[in-house]
Amino acid sequence: MAPEETPIPTPRQLPDTAANLYAESLEQLLAEEAAGLPHRLHGAFKQRTVAGRRYWYYQYRDLDQRVRQIYCGPVGGPWDRVAERQDHDGVGDPAMDHEQQAGLLRAAGLPVVPAGPFRLLAALTDAGVFRAGGILVGTYAFMALGNQLGYVWSGRAATTQDVDIAHSRAVELAVPGAELKLPDVLDALQMGYRPIPRLDPRQPSTSFMFRNQQLRLDLLTPGHGARTRPIPIQALGAAAQPLKFLEYLLVGPQPAILVGARVVRVAVPDPARFAVHKLIISSDRPASETAKSRKDDQQAAQLFTALLENRPGDILPAWKKAAEQGPGWRRRLRTGLARLPASVADALRARGIETEWG
Repeated sequence: MAPEETPIPTPRQLPDTAANLYAESLEQLLAEEAAGLPHRLHGAFKQRTVAGRRYWYYQYRDLDQRVRQIYCGPVGGPWDRVAERQDHDGVGDPAMDHEQQAGLLRAAGLPVVPAGPFRLLAALTDAGVFRAGGILVGTYAFMALGNQLGYVWSGRAATTQDVDIAHSRAVELAVPGAELKLPDVLDALQMGYRPIPRLDPRQPSTSFMFRNQQLRLDLLTPGHGARTRPIPIQALGAAAQPLKFLEYLLVGPQPAILVGARVVRVAVPDPARFAVHKLIISSDRPASETAKSRKDDQQAAQLFTALLENRPGDILPAWKKAAEQGPGWRRRLRTGLARLPASVADALRARGIETEWG
């Protein structure tokens, strides 16, 4: 169990007004995006099955009457509500601009992303990185999940200058015509970035640093076995570092909002899978990464606290899927569970998770 002298910080729940503002802002952003605003494309939502999974697309006819489709996201999440609302009411004009939305959300208590990381995240959003299948992971995903769940996280678990973007190559099949050049996006920021060279100079960089700042961008993709060579991601026009355990995290991504000078729409993992994944990777870190392991545990504990309060039914399915991956995963889950605060671990056991070792 976690030692009493180092308790995990307790997250602070936001008022209902903040949750309502967040939901309205997210729905507006998704509706604008799907309808192609400000270009005012006129079309309708359609579902397609790709590689056994169902996805939402916004289908319309362009000026030469050819049918086009904009990828939106997986069926079974917030896009369902946007599609239903558009079918009944149409998209309409934006209720307020994105700067106004950000001001209201800040006043309601949502945390603000620091200026440097926010500039980078806004540029990635505007360039279409998240429409092209990119998923925000790491600490800024943790912050976005707090916004989604209606919590402000405590302690150092929500602080970083690193922006981590993951991409599953399986998603490329579902995203029609999505291809951009990430180096061009970073050039346009005029923040003075440079690729971080790898030990083997023949391999492409998967990380970028920004001049006069500690800001860093890392590109990640699922890996299997001992492979460490970068993997090209066509949809991003860049290479990504393969990481084990990452494929589990990228199933069922969800749209979410981050707040800075304006609101931006990002894609984040399922919150229950994010919490379980944190226990998995924390258990796998070497002793030299003790500080990172402690941060993983803090994020997992705070997420589980929020989920147990508001979405307890999400936890067991996510835990079961991880346990089904094999004995190594189950061993890491047991180790991670033992490091959580007693109150959180006992509440998880009460939900039946220890029956899911397979």
